Amino acid sequence: MKAIIMAGGKGARLRPLTSDLPKPMAPLLGRPCAEYVIDLLRRNGIEDLAATVMYEKEKMTDFLSAHNVRIFEEKKPLGTAGSVKNCESFVDGDFCVISADAVCDFDLSAAVDFHRSHGGIVTIVVTHVQDPLEYGVCVLNEQKQITRFIEKPSWERVYSGTVNTGVYLFSKEIFNYIEPGKRLDFSQDIFPELMRRGQPIYGYEAKGYWCDIGNPRAYLRCQFDLLDNKTKLPLPVSGTPRGATVIPPCFIGKNVKADGAVIGPYAVIGDDCILEPGSRTEHSVVLNGTHICDGAALRRCVIGSDCVIGRNASIGDYSVLGSECHVQSDCVVGAQSRIYSKITLPEGGMVRGNVFREFHCFDPGASSGADLKTELSVFPRIGAAFGSIFKGNIAIGYEDDEICSQMFGIVSGILGSGSNVLSLGACDKNVLRYIVRVYGLDAGVFVGTDQIYLYEEDGLPLSSQSQRAFRNVFEMNDFACVQSGKYRRFKGYLKTYMDRLKQYAVNIRPLNMHILAPEFVTQIIPSRTNDTAQRLYVGDGLTVDEYPQRIVRCAVVVAYGRTYGRVYIPYDFPSVIDELGQTYGFEVIRLTLDDADRRRLYDMTDPNVMAVVLCRYLSKNHLTFEELAKSLPRFAVYARDIECETDKCLLMQHLSTMADTEKELIEGIKIIDAPGHRSVRIVPKRDLHGFRLIAEAASTEAAAEICDFYVKKMKSDGINVDIQE
Repeated sequence: MKAIIMAGGKGARLRPLTSDLPKPMAPLLGRPCAEYVIDLLRRNGIEDLAATVMYEKEKMTDFLSAHNVRIFEEKKPLGTAGSVKNCESFVDGDFCVISADAVCDFDLSAAVDFHRSHGGIVTIVVTHVQDPLEYGVCVLNEQKQITRFIEKPSWERVYSGTVNTGVYLFSKEIFNYIEPGKRLDFSQDIFPELMRRGQPIYGYEAKGYWCDIGNPRAYLRCQFDLLDNKTKLPLPVSGTPRGATVIPPCFIGKNVKADGAVIGPYAVIGDDCILEPGSRTEHSVVLNGTHICDGAALRRCVIGSDCVIGRNASIGDYSVLGSECHVQSDCVVGAQSRIYSKITLPEGGMVRGNVFREFHCFDPGASSGADLKTELSVFPRIGAAFGSIFKGNIAIGYEDDEICSQMFGIVSGILGSGSNVLSLGACDKNVLRYIVRVYGLDAGVFVGTDQIYLYEEDGLPLSSQSQRAFRNVFEMNDFACVQSGKYRRFKGYLKTYMDRLKQYAVNIRPLNMHILAPEFVTQIIPSRTNDTAQRLYVGDGLTVDEYPQRIVRCAVVVAYGRTYGRVYIPYDFPSVIDELGQTYGFEVIRLTLDDADRRRLYDMTDPNVMAVVLCRYLSKNHLTFEELAKSLPRFAVYARDIECETDKCLLMQHLSTMADTEKELIEGIKIIDAPGHRSVRIVPKRDLHGFRLIAEAASTEAAAEICDFYVKKMKSDGINVDIQE
């Protein structure tokens, strides 16, 4: 058995630590991450090793050659599969592929035996994690074949906590599926193609420790896990500096001077560092040659090599400093900042965010603001992150003049990211959405009085993938200040939107209904009211008098479906709508924001469109809303929140594999009792323990009974459930 070590990545999420250091060379207790990987392979009897290199290839080549690893250089990025294809001449049989920037202590020899036993082309080594949102989830059947991949899911799509570790075992036949010289990824390209061709992909469930050091939090966590002896890996011996107060667990490298300093708990100090009296370093990693002056405080941060942290300076949580930075006395570096290599931060300054070049505090006496960099507030950070994700032309509008200052903060961030801004000024949120969509803009932002709304190019809210990308960029301050984009006002857009609404209002007659809506909507829906008139409200949603939202949604779907023959609805609309489609002869298609056809959801998410379609249907059929509502099937919805101490992923996996039930695994788990027109959706909340049960049945009592049934079932299966009424 041979192995190919993938060591060519840039490690962008770990910057600035990896700005001049290959990610596989990032030290863990003083040893490069790649060294742990090489030792693991050889302890498992895999001696003949090769590696792919590209980024900082000279440093990687020097290190790997010293460990008798054969080098294959990528001339251009080839992806995981493309880079392995580049090593084809090295392989003469079954082989292992492993990443150089993840630490594990798996029994690889057992994985090799499993791979050879089934005779397939691919075995993916998988493991269980409690929080799988940043990984590729694998769903396995009883034969240990992978039936489904879910890449970086939201909690609603976590049907397993079993994740791809990036450790693969292949037969040589895999090369027949990889086109040479082309950028291809195993998880995105090759594995889906194998599944389409009916080739089984097996999963070996490894026990033990595994951690991908992909970002500062994970990098710190891995160091702390090593200090806590959570792995079976042999670890280097820590030094003991004379005169220091050391609070275990800690690792201290060679030739460290720390007389009078406080180190720990959970501190990792590299070789040749100096920690002056009165300094304190805890829950942090400090690389070789760094000098920490008296009174300095470091907490949950990563400090690159050869830095100087000045007297009484403070470095905040999850901040990362590149090599050779100088933080002068009394300077405060805020949480989650990224200070790139060779930057000097000023004495007494307060810094937060990304600093790529020399930092200057604001001087009110200066005549010029050239090269001025000031602290980012939350609104410019939102704009900068959004503009970095959705490069191009971004529409922005706001609800009320009282919040226009927040809007301009976001505008400054978007412009700073290099994207252009088209300002609609004060406008209706749904008008902005349509303008983004119809004019082919790249994204939109609406600043409401209570919330900021972000939209993609189709005028719909962000998909799970886009939400994750935005959150990562925002939280990591991972955006650069580049040449400013352009700003201009967008005028005359309302007529475009009204023309669209008028297409839905053809031949509409006056209704006996009070229309409480934006003026441009009331101009399109005529009304002639008397004392029996009902009230239709159009705002963030659509409501009619005191009718529940579920009834209004069903009425709108009937109106749209019977008018146009087909309706695309959000997945969480009531289940009874499928029955309505069969009854009235129109097609119902449910979609989520993560589906390829998500663009078709627009009409059923714009309250103005929904209002016009509903009113036209009532007008055409001489109906009141009350009469339409009475024609709908009786049903009720009941929701219950629960907290579960059991591993959330294991619970989802258990519920998704229950026998004798019809299920849909789309957004959460939907369990269907078709004869009784009853259903329940079990939807994970965005935390590690919470769930919401949403039952639908003929009555509130019946829906509540369904919730009770599944809570009791969880408890009978040994799951500790706490009901939150």
